[in-house]
Amino acid sequence: MFSATPLANRNKTKLRYTRSATLLVLAIVAPMVLAACQPVSQKAGAGLIKAETAKAQETPNTYVTANICPMVFDASVASFYPIQPDFDAGYTAAAQKLNSDTQDWAYVVTGDYPYSYWTSWYLYSTTGVPLFKIAGKDIAPDPGSTNPFVTGNPILAPERKYTLIFMPADTPDAVISSMQAAGQNVALLPAIGTTAGVSIVSRNYWSLSHDGLGDYDRFGYGGPTNTPPHSLTAFLTDPTTGKLTDTPVANCAAQSQLPEALWYNPATKEPVVTFEFVQPPSPKEYADLPKFVLQSGSVAGVFGEEFPPSPVPSEVQFYRDVAANAPYADVASAPPLGNPPDACGGYVFANLPNDVVSLIHIPQVPSFPDYQGATATTVNNTDDFDVTYYSVVIYGALKQLSAVGTVENSQIGNRQININDDGSATIVVYPRSATREQIAAMKAVVDANGWNLLTGGLQTDTAPNLVAVREKGSNDKWANSLSPNSVTAGAPCPQTQNPSLPLPQDPPDAQVTQFNGMGLSAPQGQNCSIAAFLSGQCLKDFGAQLAEDGSVWSATSATPPEQVMP
Repeated sequence: MFSATPLANRNKTKLRYTRSATLLVLAIVAPMVLAACQPVSQKAGAGLIKAETAKAQETPNTYVTANICPMVFDASVASFYPIQPDFDAGYTAAAQKLNSDTQDWAYVVTGDYPYSYWTSWYLYSTTGVPLFKIAGKDIAPDPGSTNPFVTGNPILAPERKYTLIFMPADTPDAVISSMQAAGQNVALLPAIGTTAGVSIVSRNYWSLSHDGLGDYDRFGYGGPTNTPPHSLTAFLTDPTTGKLTDTPVANCAAQSQLPEALWYNPATKEPVVTFEFVQPPSPKEYADLPKFVLQSGSVAGVFGEEFPPSPVPSEVQFYRDVAANAPYADVASAPPLGNPPDACGGYVFANLPNDVVSLIHIPQVPSFPDYQGATATTVNNTDDFDVTYYSVVIYGALKQLSAVGTVENSQIGNRQININDDGSATIVVYPRSATREQIAAMKAVVDANGWNLLTGGLQTDTAPNLVAVREKGSNDKWANSLSPNSVTAGAPCPQTQNPSLPLPQDPPDAQVTQFNGMGLSAPQGQNCSIAAFLSGQCLKDFGAQLAEDGSVWSATSATPPEQVMP
């Protein structure tokens, strides 16, 4: 049995002493909390609150009762600052208060491993600080079940149940050791007084529906197996011994920090947060960023309020995000690896100017699995690849859409990425100021060269225009991982040595290059005018940039090919 208990044990003492968080009054943020699931486009305001409240009263959530804890389900198909999801992922979250009333509570997750490529569970403080993470491959299955995320196990294993238990921070060591010895997946909640509450978050990437294996949802549930969503319940622990009892708490929902209008009901499969018809908020509405994203039902992770630097305006320069400034950041490990601990998240991103074309190139796209045509005997082979999931996505102040195959699309992941014969990929990001005719002309060039076209974002005083690259499930032996693993320290993260260093003040050597951690998977690019892109001059300028810093176009060519004209 592949057990997660060593990870739980490693985190036992570390979870007790998280940094203090300012107590938050988690009032509902009106424009987002009640608009996230709206079926029609509306502006936020008092009328919207009243309408959603009335709707909730008409269809009460009868699922969340007794010791069943409320959760929010997020399958966003649109993004806008500060909502920054991956459109190939499904996110769930519970948020519970930590106080004298809940000091003896334990939370139990039960369910089936999702039908997806990658899954993981996290604990965050109310301010979005990552405290604990366990990847799906490290979660021990229930007796008689199989973990499909473990290499060599059937990915379509029909019996696939698991249980996670989150115990109070002051649980005696002997109790934890006993639970671990019994094969249970155990972690500790943060201590009362260190944070106003705890968020219990799951992330699932690349549903097997992408592989034609059934109509599974973004969370990896449903489909031909009719797999139900996981559940979260609360039980009392013995105040004397600290042991978990089978006594359910009377009312878990009473201690929830989530707005009732967003509580998910598996019987109706609603509501699911999508943000499809929601208008972007004004900056004053997200003055408290961690509270805003939690109350909106989005825990995908936010890159924060600091813009990545752009010291050379003509170049697209990538940097790692700073985890401390990114509420609910998806990190490679929590607590982080390294000595001192790695201080950055699991992304690299670049700040793009408005009104230009950005030609972005990845010399060697990381390899990833492909389970199309899988049968009952197909086994997990993720260890044969660099990553389990890989994506490139655009974020900005205005709405960005999941619209693969159209010129309105803002993200590509895994097989959606057009990869050239040499293993490289080129992404062309066009500006929002482009006319319909200009977009058509750029698309023709992109198609002729086998590249990828994405809609640009919009930078404002408060929201950056970002291109972000995600890696999920990186192979622990992959030397070019952007995050630390057993063979690399990852891409540069100067905040590891200097936690007070603001991201915009990153030194030049913090820029991701082919020579400081990511190898040929390091992205970089060229900014240019629409005319320069259409004429091929942009690609030539990028070639000059590569030559100047000694970088190469791909594993087989130092220079870019001639641009094919449509």
